Amino acid sequence: MKRCLPRGLRIEPKYGDNIGRYVVRVGSKTLYELLRKPVELDRLKKYIEHCERCVAAFLRGFADSEGSVDKNGNIIIYNTE
Repeated sequence: MKRCLPRGLRIEPKYGDNIGRYVVRVGSKTLYELLRKPVELDRLKKYIEHCERCVAAFLRGFADSEGSVDKNGNIIIYNTE
């Protein structure tokens, strides 16, 4: 992940007592501008479909953020937008 961050950006992990693990938060103005609402799918398409690796990375990220696995092992992905 570090290879995707701007050079010179200092990352300060902080221990989250309430969750019992370290947390790192990083913001991106560029990503915010790209994803601001209303989302224009035509603007995103060239980044998502750039190559097979980009498609796979998008699907992986989408599943991580919007998906879950039930107790029977079924993968469920849903989004209300």
